[in-house]
Amino acid sequence: MAKTRSGELFSLLGRSKDSLGKIKRETSFFCPACGEPVILKTGAKKVPHFSHYRHCPVKPEGETETHLLGKKWLFEWLEKQGYRPQLEYFLPDLQQRADVFFERAGKKYALEFQCSPLSLSLLTDRDESYRRSGIIPLWIVLDSRIRKEKGPFFSATDFLSFFIREGPASPFILAFQPDPPMFVKYVHLVPVSKSRFYYQKTTFPLSCGMKEVFRSCPPFDVSELLAVWQREVGRWLIFCHLQRSAKREPALHALYASAIHPTLLPKEVGIPVPRMHAIETHPVLWQALIWLEFFRQRPRGGTFSMEEVKTYLRRSEKTGLVRWRKPVLAEGRDPFSPVKKYLLFLAKCGFARIRGNRYVIEGKPEPLPADRWREEREKFLKEQKALILTLFH
Repeated sequence: MAKTRSGELFSLLGRSKDSLGKIKRETSFFCPACGEPVILKTGAKKVPHFSHYRHCPVKPEGETETHLLGKKWLFEWLEKQGYRPQLEYFLPDLQQRADVFFERAGKKYALEFQCSPLSLSLLTDRDESYRRSGIIPLWIVLDSRIRKEKGPFFSATDFLSFFIREGPASPFILAFQPDPPMFVKYVHLVPVSKSRFYYQKTTFPLSCGMKEVFRSCPPFDVSELLAVWQREVGRWLIFCHLQRSAKREPALHALYASAIHPTLLPKEVGIPVPRMHAIETHPVLWQALIWLEFFRQRPRGGTFSMEEVKTYLRRSEKTGLVRWRKPVLAEGRDPFSPVKKYLLFLAKCGFARIRGNRYVIEGKPEPLPADRWREEREKFLKEQKALILTLFH
């Protein structure tokens, strides 16, 4: 999208390369965002597009062939659903361009197809600018930016964590691949470590509508998760102290200060619960901290409230014991949701009774024997499969 000298917006969509060749010779074009002259490029290899002579100060990262093609598909996808999308829509109050802008039921939307790995701070600034202006941002990441590993895992960098969104059934990341064009949705995201996520995947062709793409979610296969969880957590418990980051992990130091080796932690510590992506600290470690603070050191019959747990975790954040994922906090969701689910799990296992707004301690998860810890964990997960499944529904 560019402006002519008369100020009219000019789109390349639906125009042949032959017709564009003539227009290129007869018309001058300007960036609708910064006002600088742009070149209409109509080469044989790339999609026709406008290019700055140097760079655009409003959107300096520029565009790749993949980004141009992706925007074209997304524009046409919205258009076929009856929306009236606008490509490269410039918002002067924000001094930024939306890849595709449209309105629906009285609400304004900015659809962003992110291909380049920008910093978390820049992405967050753009997101917040949209929201302050009453525009709902819809972020879609280039599928090849998701670094898949062997098995159902991907590496969760700060960049990728930004794209985690809460859906009706589970957190998800919506990705898009332009060739062949399709949406790829990563659902039922569960962190198995600080930087690795378990996922289940589904794809949508462009014949699917917006509601189906953004809101639908396949059933959760908890059996697959538990099999993967047991293996990954068991491996981490054995080797966590050998990792490079071990010396910089205060929560691990807290365990050793309490004379607890990670493999000897109670089998009730290290349980997959919903919305754990909100917490960056390893799932075993933040659950171990709750066990140490609220169960191991307190007598049976003692009580504590959720507010006390929140206060402890906020204090632990300041000392580095617990870390939260900033993009999840920015989305406005309750970061303590996984903690509440974990305490509910312990209550259903008989270790606490909920009385009003307080938890009454009725039992204490005990450390595991050194010669049977793996077998005890595996047996416990199998026994609690049905309970864990209820937590995710």
